[in-house]
Amino acid sequence: MPRRKARVLILGLGANGLGVVRSLYSFHEYEVIGVHFGRGDIGRFTRLVHRIACTAPIEDAKALSERIRQWCREPIPTVIIPTRDIEVNLLSELTDELPAHFLFYRNSNAAVRALSDKNLVRETALRAGLEIPKTLFLTDPEDPALIGLRYPLLLKPLRSNVSQTPFKNIMVYNEADLQSVLQKEDVVNHVVVQEFIPGGDDHVYHCNLLIDHRSQTIGVVELQKIRQYLPLRGMTSYGRTLLTRELVPMCERLAAVVDYKGLMNIEFKKDDENDRWMFIETNLRLPIFNSVFPRAGVNLAHLYVQSLLQEPHPPVFASKTATWMHEENDLANILMRRVDVKFSQWFWQFIRSDSFAYWFVSDPLPGIYLWCWMVYRQIRRLFSIGSA
Repeated sequence: MPRRKARVLILGLGANGLGVVRSLYSFHEYEVIGVHFGRGDIGRFTRLVHRIACTAPIEDAKALSERIRQWCREPIPTVIIPTRDIEVNLLSELTDELPAHFLFYRNSNAAVRALSDKNLVRETALRAGLEIPKTLFLTDPEDPALIGLRYPLLLKPLRSNVSQTPFKNIMVYNEADLQSVLQKEDVVNHVVVQEFIPGGDDHVYHCNLLIDHRSQTIGVVELQKIRQYLPLRGMTSYGRTLLTRELVPMCERLAAVVDYKGLMNIEFKKDDENDRWMFIETNLRLPIFNSVFPRAGVNLAHLYVQSLLQEPHPPVFASKTATWMHEENDLANILMRRVDVKFSQWFWQFIRSDSFAYWFVSDPLPGIYLWCWMVYRQIRRLFSIGSA
């Protein structure tokens, strides 16, 4: 009787999940299942994997455990790949709960929080010998510590897996801007205030690595941001992979402090004034731009599956440079003139990009849906302006 295929369960079919799908679809030895959470997951249009709809939000560990058991009833090896911070955190609460045939790196909740909670990761980074921007947990608008911070400042939600604030990051340039935000929004006890490190978007770098159960780094690819959405304070909208490994030792020290194993996406910024690396944040999952990794010679999603199925693999490092673009966000930067790039220059970068958040020749529907939605929104916007 033939052996059943191992199963891969991808939690989320946004841009992150689509990248994982497209990294794994050609490996027919796996049964790949993608769960899409609502209309925001454009990956629900993919035809590369079996899809499961989950319209109700999952916000506690017990509910996630029940759903995973419901989706994967047969007790065969099942690799679980979270694509959002909330599932990373919930899985850390299920380390001792889910049966052994559900495979993921079973880090303790304390280790995960020490790397992902913005109020705790500063101490972890300092213990690893990393430099960090001056950061303050905002509990009191009159806190004297605010006086010593250098403007501009970034206001960031304390936790990334809940909508505590109406923004992801917001930049304030002076005391008046800060007080204006504090008066309009209920952000006290929900944000950290962080000094802005001098340098543009292209001073921001990501180190993406996989550390296996032996505490060995088995896959690495570094990426330099070229543009962010929104500029200076957002997520990558256009970037390129590098052939360097300069950030790897710092990332390994950070993981070793809490004995963490698994995927890490760690962001650094090179200070424009002194060329020193400043630690910014850690995400314990594949990043939004993970579809570019196979193009760079490092299929981190496949390595993750192999490592959990106990299939040994020699370390893999980026072997070529490749570019990635979030077509919707990056075009918005150009059209709204948030960056000093002409449309003709952007179009040339677009047609030469190696991978995208949504467009993929072998799986065109998500990309087609995105472009149709963008055109529809623009038409509505024009009509609303005309009728005003």
